[in-house]
Amino acid sequence: MKKIILISSILAVLFIILLNFNFNHSGVLNYISPKSMYPFVPQYLTTSVLIIAPPYFPNTTGKIIDEGGYTLGNFLLNWSLDLSDNITSYKIYITDNEEVGFNFSNFNVSLPKYVNNYTDTTANQTYKRFYVVRAENEYGSDNNTAVWGKYDINFINTEENKGMNLISIPVQPLNSSIKEVIIQNESNYKISTLYRYNALERKYDVLFYIPSLGGWTTANGQFVSLEPGHSYWVKIKDNITYPFGGDFYLRNVSIQLYNTSDNEGMNLVGWSSIKRTPIKEAIIQSSTNYNITEIYRYNASSLTYDIIHYIPEEDRWTNASGKFTHFEPGYGYWVKTRENMTWLYLANNLTWRS
Repeated sequence: MKKIILISSILAVLFIILLNFNFNHSGVLNYISPKSMYPFVPQYLTTSVLIIAPPYFPNTTGKIIDEGGYTLGNFLLNWSLDLSDNITSYKIYITDNEEVGFNFSNFNVSLPKYVNNYTDTTANQTYKRFYVVRAENEYGSDNNTAVWGKYDINFINTEENKGMNLISIPVQPLNSSIKEVIIQNESNYKISTLYRYNALERKYDVLFYIPSLGGWTTANGQFVSLEPGHSYWVKIKDNITYPFGGDFYLRNVSIQLYNTSDNEGMNLVGWSSIKRTPIKEAIIQSSTNYNITEIYRYNASSLTYDIIHYIPEEDRWTNASGKFTHFEPGYGYWVKTRENMTWLYLANNLTWRS
């Protein structure tokens, strides 16, 4: 009896499989989709494949937004929507500490599947904040680790420094255009001039904010964006704390350093990373193979430079005060090299999870 039941089951399965095929006029076996045979094929054979895995992560972007006046710091997140049954909600994870990272077992904000943006109106209450957006369904959430956020830089204006500050931005903006990175208007602006150094020609490209001309103006039209790896002199009218928004992805930053008879090896560079990193880890060299000999960090309050020297005989960096040992976000640096070279460093080398 059991053999009869087994043989009947096998024949039934073969019959269903054969229903999905036919022979063309040449005797070749063709496949027929179960859906093309509906309603002859039972309803359960025409349903889609059951998804039993977490969804793909959404394509996320973020930026600082101006809610009017000069109150900056609100942060807007946008992401791509998936309105299929595979998504039930979007979860936003927030942290103010890049070293501690995100607690992915406890979300901060939950939004329904048809919402594709979120504005954090409390972001201006802290000088740094980071976000991850993850899609979720009944089987869990995706493993998205694309980090967006903001980082504030303090600018000071004293009688001595005339408002001049040397900075680099530790984020990759969604749009690097200066008018998108530095948000201000003709009636209420604090940043008046930007300077970008050209080590080969040993001169500065200068960009002015001129309200009567509608905003930023440059003589040669080539200085239009703020880029990773660069430092900028920024002239301000008043003391301000300015937020810069963008992504904090793990990336390699490549900077070309030059040594010519004119520049004596001095290059103005930026630390485009949120991670405070020891100089000896950021610059890989040895006593028998080295190029970078000195690094200068500007202090806008005292109008002086902290200087750290490389001692090849001892294969170490030394600083007179002992306080300048790391590259830090927000600062600009002069770097002296013996020869033309490419300096490559890893930005945002963080785990981002707790």
